[in-house]
Amino acid sequence: MTKTNKSKEVEKEQPTTRVNVICLADVVVEDVQWLWKPYLPIGKVTLLEGDPESGKSYLSLAIAAYVSQGKTLPDYGVSAAGHQREPRNVLLFTAEDGAADTIKPRLLKVHGDEKRVFQIQGIIQTTDGKEVELGITLGQIGHIEEALKQYRPELVIVDPFQSFVGSDVDIHRSNEIRPVMDGLTKLATKYGCAVVLIRHLRKDTSGSVNHRGVGSVDIYAAARSVLLAGKNPIPPPILAIGSTGQLGDDKTRCVFAQTKCSLTKHGPTLAYAIDENGLTLDGPVSVTADDILQIVPKLTKRDDIEDWLMKSLADGPKSANDVKQAGRVENYSERQLNKAAERLGVKRKPAGFGESWMWSMPGPELVEPVEPAA
Repeated sequence: MTKTNKSKEVEKEQPTTRVNVICLADVVVEDVQWLWKPYLPIGKVTLLEGDPESGKSYLSLAIAAYVSQGKTLPDYGVSAAGHQREPRNVLLFTAEDGAADTIKPRLLKVHGDEKRVFQIQGIIQTTDGKEVELGITLGQIGHIEEALKQYRPELVIVDPFQSFVGSDVDIHRSNEIRPVMDGLTKLATKYGCAVVLIRHLRKDTSGSVNHRGVGSVDIYAAARSVLLAGKNPIPPPILAIGSTGQLGDDKTRCVFAQTKCSLTKHGPTLAYAIDENGLTLDGPVSVTADDILQIVPKLTKRDDIEDWLMKSLADGPKSANDVKQAGRVENYSERQLNKAAERLGVKRKPAGFGESWMWSMPGPELVEPVEPAA
């Protein structure tokens, strides 16, 4: 083949583009399908957000149990009487809880079918016959779609959302996080599943409810349903006369309020309780999202950062780069973290030539080298 012919062949392989336009007259109207009306639409993304200790992860597993057993979630008079569902699969992305000591025990307590619940551990990469397990991010649409094709889940849970965004995506930047949300929505629509993203709230307690979740407001905007979980501000009922204490003192009593529903009327706030026997849904209560947010502990910014940093280093030394990257997710600047480290007396030592400094909580030894100012 001559050089000229090769050039022509390359020219033919160049892709062409065109605008894809449809006429609404050709669109077939479809009813919204629900996994749990009006809280969890099928083919859409739902946010479940709240502070730690609000039982978000446990609540999501309780919902997974209903799906895995083919049971209809309670409607509390919001929708028409439910029909018996077929048992369906659930796919989990989890980063904070162990499968053996937390996730499976909780699932069994809420009577989930363990054979229908699958956890994505990562991606297996094979090189020269050797297998290495790599992490997975929500931007890796091809791998996620492969799992959806294989397991055909009716429910996908990502817990927590920010742990699977990927280090190359700034969760606070609209132009970076929006493609991730759009990709998840397209997969949810294509495979007919409900996607639940569990998200933490910002440490800063200011702002309206739609600005309280970690990251860009575009995350909230892209979701079709948003649920806010928190401690139940209504005290538990008193026992009968002659008894002591309160009913269920050993229970963690929580609620979730629907702060957004783009597809139908908002549902009532629902109460749920957690104890050593599992989680129970207790029905509607007169609690609003504002009520939930008002009982969130309000720390000063300075105390908040110090508290977060102490918890981050509680398990031992960590790379300064890792600490600061995690801090950015919580809206803490590098300068704020450095100041907090100074106030707490955090030990900062070089890890090696060209490597990041290591941070650890102070012990009996004195801090010797000082990390250069950023």
